[in-house]
Amino acid sequence: MSRLTEVRFAPVPCALCGAEDHRELARVERYEVPLTVVRCADCAHVYLSPAPVEADLAGLYDEDYYGGRGGKGAFTYADDRAVPEVAAMRAAARLERIEELAPPGRLLELGCSFGAFLTAAAGRGWSVRGVDLSPYAVEHCRGAGLDVTLGTLEGTSLLPGSADVVYLSETVEHLRKPRATIAAAARLLSPGGLIVIGTGNHASLARVLRGPHWGYYMPGHLQYFSASRLSRLLAAEGLPVVRLRFGDDRGIGALRRIRRAAAGRAGILFSVKDVLVRCSVFGFSAGAGMVIYGRKKT
Repeated sequence: MSRLTEVRFAPVPCALCGAEDHRELARVERYEVPLTVVRCADCAHVYLSPAPVEADLAGLYDEDYYGGRGGKGAFTYADDRAVPEVAAMRAAARLERIEELAPPGRLLELGCSFGAFLTAAAGRGWSVRGVDLSPYAVEHCRGAGLDVTLGTLEGTSLLPGSADVVYLSETVEHLRKPRATIAAAARLLSPGGLIVIGTGNHASLARVLRGPHWGYYMPGHLQYFSASRLSRLLAAEGLPVVRLRFGDDRGIGALRRIRRAAAGRAGILFSVKDVLVRCSVFGFSAGAGMVIYGRKKT
């Protein structure tokens, strides 16, 4: 038995509009605790309900979670420390994309895990800070000399305008109050600052085809966004979208680096990959994920 069986679950209202009425969208049976994904009857937001109670949520992100040792049917994470070269390459590829829109400055990452992205950013001239909910991850980051705060973004004492980029990779889906967190990000960003969010795309073709077997349906994933819904949420908090990429643009960035190193055949492969992950048909992306860039108004 895994620690997941010890987590208490309770019904929750919609995190975006507060409505309690919903309809069941998917029943996920692959974990030791079955999950129910629902769609809000008022605003159509998709979320997990029942969801882990707040007092038990942080306990999901312990050493077993980060080490992938939660047991059969457990909720685990691929440990970046086991593949540092891959983690560094992915971080560099994402930073290349960010730097197309924002020069190195003050970067704040929410959900920084073991700090691979922060370390890569610091090496490129960024001044970095992190925030994470897991005491285990925060302890590791601090041991590596990184400035990381335990808790939530809205609970930090950071000053308004103290960040030029706020970065959330595979984090927004974990948030109990995503609207409050995005509002906090808007407060912390300097005028013209950038928010970058990478998450699963609930409107993706992958999700439609796999239904309840979609890999993004997990116990700690409390919210599920489409590009249009997340874009509207950002715009409502004064962070209108300036770039949207379907799929994972870290892969695109890595392929761009390959193309620069070896022209010709690698360039052809890049072009095919670029089309596959960016294309969308009637709003359904072929890629299971998405990356959204919003900019605070000056």
